[in-house]
Amino acid sequence: VRSSLPTLHSTTMQLHPRPNRRSGLNCSSNRRSGPPVTQAMYTVSSKSLERYTQLAATFVPSTRDAATDRFLADAVHNACNVSRAATRAARRSFDRFRAAQHWGWSRTDASAVFLNMTLLLASPEQFRRVMTAGARNRDSLSRSPPFLGIRSLLVSTAPPTTLPPTTLLDVGAGRGDVTAALATALSVPARDVTVVESAAQIRRRLAAKRGYRVAAGFGEIGKSPRFGVVSLFNVLDRCDDPMGLLDAAVKMLHPDGVLLLAIELPFCPMVSVGIKGKEDVQRRPRNPLRLPQKLRCAAKRYH
Repeated sequence: VRSSLPTLHSTTMQLHPRPNRRSGLNCSSNRRSGPPVTQAMYTVSSKSLERYTQLAATFVPSTRDAATDRFLADAVHNACNVSRAATRAARRSFDRFRAAQHWGWSRTDASAVFLNMTLLLASPEQFRRVMTAGARNRDSLSRSPPFLGIRSLLVSTAPPTTLPPTTLLDVGAGRGDVTAALATALSVPARDVTVVESAAQIRRRLAAKRGYRVAAGFGEIGKSPRFGVVSLFNVLDRCDDPMGLLDAAVKMLHPDGVLLLAIELPFCPMVSVGIKGKEDVQRRPRNPLRLPQKLRCAAKRYH
């Protein structure tokens, strides 16, 4: 593996506000939308990285920025100002989401197509901070001890202050919101963004609404393209062969490219599958990523 950027970055944000069912309006004073988002939620202990001094030095703490504030405010506003028409539309979308699973869609694909759910993984500015800091630290990583047994992902031939070429491949783009934020951070135009998605309807939507190039798998991209950045966000815990996927993703990189990963911790691997007549069917990955026990999820949520 010649190219990667294992810079560490804290926090994934998602909000699930609950609308005021009584009035549907102006519910900021009595809404129930979970705990307030404070800066303490961005605090991450790096004690476990003490053995890996060079790797620990690459950690980039996240902060609540203006984009996060807008995301939270919009989520609360949208939940607290729901018209009857919007409520009916949401109900229809949910019915279609459930029906699609009965047709044989996986929950993941049905959710991306029919549910209007928004995830803030990182803002463009937060992505820029990670990329810029990571570019300064890549050379030191090759001298670090193996982390989680994957030294091969810590080797880079790029100059320490060089940002990657401006082409992007995002694997598992979903609705494309996170892809758009990363493309903005890298100043990558839509014509130079390629996304890999399994569901044909999602691919058509990403091509029509975002202007991205789309593919159902790496085989459709071909062997010649090499990307400055390849991203896999919240994908490794949802696929059958995460190490195989990582290997294929790295082969898509330009020699001085960057591999961006995001995973949820604790790590709860499960594969969502579509079976006609059933909903929310999940099973264990065939070849799951082996992480230390303390990073794994103890919940047994498999059917």
